[in-house]
Amino acid sequence: MQNVHSRIFFAEHLMKKNIEHLNQILTQRLKEKGVDSNKIDGFIRNLANLYFANPDMSLSQINKKMQHLGWDDLELDYHTLQLVLACFELNPNRT
Repeated sequence: MQNVHSRIFFAEHLMKKNIEHLNQILTQRLKEKGVDSNKIDGFIRNLANLYFANPDMSLSQINKKMQHLGWDDLELDYHTLQLVLACFELNPNRT
């Protein structure tokens, strides 16, 4: 039984490290695209609201909607969007 608990603890530890690593990569990528550090959470929250309202939107549609919300200086690319979606899946409480 202790072996099972050890494996569960190890798996949870790996998951937490993966989430932290993805969040660091996402934060760095958004900074490189010009998003201020203090606005990253707001950007992700806006993107999450758009995506979950209509997950079938194209990248072009997402970019247009984000521009309407005031994110004019950022053009979201496919890889950054996939990184954001991976962060949503691993850590839905991020938003």
